[in-house]
Amino acid sequence: MCECQGVKLIIFSVAISGFIFALPISNVDCALRIIPKITLREEYTDNFDLKGKGGFITYLYPEISFWFLGKTYLEFGYTLKYSHYSIDDIEDEVSHFITCLADRKLTRRLSIDARGTLFEPVEPVTIDEYGMFKREEKYYTSNKADLVLRYLVAKNIVGNLKYYYRFLNYKETSLSDLDRQEIGLDLAGRLSSTTTLSLEYAYERRNYLSPLDLLSIGHTVDLRLDHLLTYRIKAIFDVGYAYRKDEREPSIEDELYGVTLIYKGSRRDIGTINYDFRLMEDYEGSSYRDQRIRFRIERLMTRASSLSVGSYYGYITYVRSRRNDKLWGLGIRMGWQPHEDILFNFRYGWEERDSSESGKDYVVNRCSIEIRYTFW
Repeated sequence: MCECQGVKLIIFSVAISGFIFALPISNVDCALRIIPKITLREEYTDNFDLKGKGGFITYLYPEISFWFLGKTYLEFGYTLKYSHYSIDDIEDEVSHFITCLADRKLTRRLSIDARGTLFEPVEPVTIDEYGMFKREEKYYTSNKADLVLRYLVAKNIVGNLKYYYRFLNYKETSLSDLDRQEIGLDLAGRLSSTTTLSLEYAYERRNYLSPLDLLSIGHTVDLRLDHLLTYRIKAIFDVGYAYRKDEREPSIEDELYGVTLIYKGSRRDIGTINYDFRLMEDYEGSSYRDQRIRFRIERLMTRASSLSVGSYYGYITYVRSRRNDKLWGLGIRMGWQPHEDILFNFRYGWEERDSSESGKDYVVNRCSIEIRYTFW
């Protein structure tokens, strides 16, 4: 990681957190809690890199958190991550990352929230908390800092001013590290007791460092409508448009349309179904169309156990190459907390891609068993 970028991010995160924490706290005590944790997770995958390599992965996470509780909430955390791979040509790794979080209500109408992460490792293929697959292009280290100012403009209108900073340090030296900054503003207003409308604009600046040395500027607009259809069913309609222009590459336009239905059957059940359509196109006529439908149901089985099951289907079209991909996926998560100190998690993810282009098909299974102990 570039030394100047690392220093810049550390100064930003510490300065913001320190500023919030140092604000006057009139007659309010601030308590400190130190919370150590340790997590052990064993995973198996039959296709680690989507190229046929499979085997077991063992993760060990000792971590410690410092909570400052008062009018200002401030949290610092440190995690040491050890990864052991029983997979050919994959070496064991030891990494560490730091997190910080600060939240303070400045006035009756204004609040501030700051978050930062340093040196967090991100693998190319993982499963999220629901067992669904997440894919990144390459292995990298993520450094980020977020700052959000939230202001109650009127009784039913809330505005957010956001600043996001990202520095991605790629493991492969042939790839260009990414310095990314984004400034955004959104307004959300309640039109009625059942309807909320929000509008968001973001300006993004991406600087790809050596060897690419490329600057990219982007603009994004997003409109979202939340409507309560019945006491148990909520509908969300989302429309987004993005434009990005690089110094040497063609301009890119990206459109996104989404519909989501959320059903709350009881205190124990939540069901979600979502449909997204994405169209990305550059001025040379090369386009990419991605349609996906997702379904997930979450159920609290008992006070100590929970179950989540999700599935998705996608159909992707690359117009210029005339390539068509079909994507299926399934994710399962089961959690059990027999005691407040101990948490068990089981996750399973499956994904299959059927492509019209030779060599692009794959099937991947990934499952994990995790135990976490918290020293409250």
